[in-house]
Amino acid sequence: MNPLSTIENSKVILSALDWGFGHTTRLIVIIKSLLEKNNKVHFAGTKEQIEFFENEFEGITYHNLKGYRITLNDKKKTYWQLYFQKNKALKLIAEEEYYLKQLHEKEKFDYVVSDNRYGFRLKTIPSFVICHQLNLQVPFAKKIANSIHNNLLSKFTACLVPDHQDQRLTGELSTSSLKIPVHYIGPLCRFEKLDEEIEYDYTFIVSGPEPARTNFINSIKRWIKENPEKKIAVIGTSLVGTENCKSFIKLRTDELNRIISKSEEVVSRAGYTSIMELYTLKKKSTLIPTKGQFEQEYLASFIKTDFLSFKNETEFF
Repeated sequence: MNPLSTIENSKVILSALDWGFGHTTRLIVIIKSLLEKNNKVHFAGTKEQIEFFENEFEGITYHNLKGYRITLNDKKKTYWQLYFQKNKALKLIAEEEYYLKQLHEKEKFDYVVSDNRYGFRLKTIPSFVICHQLNLQVPFAKKIANSIHNNLLSKFTACLVPDHQDQRLTGELSTSSLKIPVHYIGPLCRFEKLDEEIEYDYTFIVSGPEPARTNFINSIKRWIKENPEKKIAVIGTSLVGTENCKSFIKLRTDELNRIISKSEEVVSRAGYTSIMELYTLKKKSTLIPTKGQFEQEYLASFIKTDFLSFKNETEFF
């Protein structure tokens, strides 16, 4: 059961990790459900996250909150990049905990919903964390990494896993040893299946932290130049001077939904939000894990379907 489905006529504040944009976009399903039940919804996040939701919803109250700003270069060792940024992350976790406590004194919230922001919680009211990585698949020091991670998650009231309890998309990633209640709430997908005439051979969706994001864009640029006969849509960046390519930087969910429906195939990073959406739509897709990003590499090795395929960049580009 999803405990958020029982919330009505209440004041709820949400926030999401700003590593890529998947944590943000998958909150659309949650926010829609809360608004339908006459809840007053607040969102705390970065300028980019707030601008996104302003384009999606009316009637939400916004609060500016500093992002984690984790960087990831897929040309360097990911494990050590994350290790050397841990102090920055821990500092921001402490800051966001203090920030929310001060904001709560003013606003008097009834519930907190955090998508992977570990300090965004309150001890005095129900605080839920959305997370599908309860068993980190890291190359070494796995026990220590999971102990630290589980300690952060266990400070919440409950953990909500966006996956099925049986036949999981996340495999061992969502195997829990948490001491708090864990609820499997099903995959979150903001799209619906549309019957549209095919217009694009490929739609590329750009996402992820910098500088890996820019590396991905550069690979897409080269591929488009080498395949001038293909009709292409690119989401998330502007590519000018290419006749066979249309670029879209900021799209509402309904607009992106139509472009995906008009595409023969989607190419994107193998983030879990993208997987949930494309899996639900049953859309033919090629998913390219960010090199060294352990979650994406694990999912690429685990998920097997007739319409989702996983390739590394050298295999595709």
